[in-house]
Amino acid sequence: MTKITLLLLILLALEASVLISQGNITAQISPNSISTRPGEKIRLCLTVRNSGNVDINITSIRVHVSSKTLFGIPISIYLGEYPIPFEKPTRVKAGGEITIDRVVEVPNIPIAGDFNLELIVQTTGGTAVTYMLVSLSYSLLSLLALFVVILLISGILYLIYRRIRSGVSRRSEKKIGQLLDERDKYVNLLRKLEEKRARGEAEKEHEKLKDEYSSKLAEIQSKLDEAAKQLQVDVEKLSGEISKMEEDIKMLKARAELGELRKEDVSKIVRDKERLLMKKKEIISRKKVLLDRIKGV
Repeated sequence: MTKITLLLLILLALEASVLISQGNITAQISPNSISTRPGEKIRLCLTVRNSGNVDINITSIRVHVSSKTLFGIPISIYLGEYPIPFEKPTRVKAGGEITIDRVVEVPNIPIAGDFNLELIVQTTGGTAVTYMLVSLSYSLLSLLALFVVILLISGILYLIYRRIRSGVSRRSEKKIGQLLDERDKYVNLLRKLEEKRARGEAEKEHEKLKDEYSSKLAEIQSKLDEAAKQLQVDVEKLSGEISKMEEDIKMLKARAELGELRKEDVSKIVRDKERLLMKKKEIISRKKVLLDRIKGV
């Protein structure tokens, strides 16, 4: 065996021993599950074992944080990586272990829920991973945050509801318009039949068509009468809302004139109310037009 071959075998053996030692690093956190509050201090014990045959150094510890639940709702979100301060490498002898005690302060975050922590221990002999579950109970800050979140969600849902309602109203008005067009069509057809009858041109087929057109016209009118009832309810409701908004605008302007409220603040509120008022007036105008058409005005 040549010297070069022998050297290669030694290098391969050394590399193999390093690879084996990389699989012999384990870590365990204690406790592995805690319940605490934001701002509190907790004591953690991290035990790192080296079952390999060479000494190693712990070089860094990182924590990956992800949510399991937020405010009681199952939500999984990766929240980032956070290093644990480590002043200098710590040696772990071959076949030995070391325990690292740390007192850490829980970040004063406005969140309550359960969080999965993945602790990654980086050593010169490889990487070890251990896991921990942290449950953050409600604090005054988290309750305030929850209240804000609920307000935001409620606002979003209300906007969605308004948009859906507006879309439904538009579709309903469109359907009424189609019924009115159909009614006009059958009224016109019946008028033509009456003209033929007046000229003495009516035949047996025309009498059958008259019955058919009259039946369809009665069906359409029945649907329009039902739609008119709902339109009347909508008009009365909108009229009340418009009256109240106009009164609110007058009161705001009066308060601003007397100096109770700042004119700049009132001006913005009034502009917003007037825009909404204009939209409501447009809607009520459309509904009144449909009502007049149904009534034949």
